Amino acid sequence: MPEESKFNILIVDDNDASRYAKGRTLRQAGFEVKEAASGDEALRLAETERPRMALLDVNLPDMNGFEVCRHIKSNPSTSSILVLQMSASFTRDTDRARGLEGGADSYLTEPVEPEVLVATVKALLRLREAEEAVRISARHWHMTFDAISEGIALLDLQGRVLRCNQALT
Repeated sequence: MPEESKFNILIVDDNDASRYAKGRTLRQAGFEVKEAASGDEALRLAETERPRMALLDVNLPDMNGFEVCRHIKSNPSTSSILVLQMSASFTRDTDRARGLEGGADSYLTEPVEPEVLVATVKALLRLREAEEAVRISARHWHMTFDAISEGIALLDLQGRVLRCNQALT
């Protein structure tokens, strides 16, 4: 995994003390951090800064974090941003399910120990790196498969064509 300092993290929380504590924890762990105090500011920074991850409080002054998450995930230019939703007031299982169903990649209830926050952020970033590596590998495989001059088809166990290269079409 690349060094953590290459990952921008956007912390979205209207509580100054909470935002400061999370930012300090993540900066000490080597992350580059940007901060926002509202949903509108978060959406603007997500669009302009393109962070790798957003730590998103659910309870915001202008819109709730569930709505901010939906906006991030539905916008093609920001949909790849990981969203870790966090809340001290929305702590029921139904709240966590709502966050995850709304597009969040993970959900933590506060208070959360600094070590758990850092470990969760690192785990999500490792998963994203693995997904990107698989995507790149698949793209290379498809390019190689299609570049073969002989016609080739991949069949399932019933003999149905799953994929064929360009030489066969």
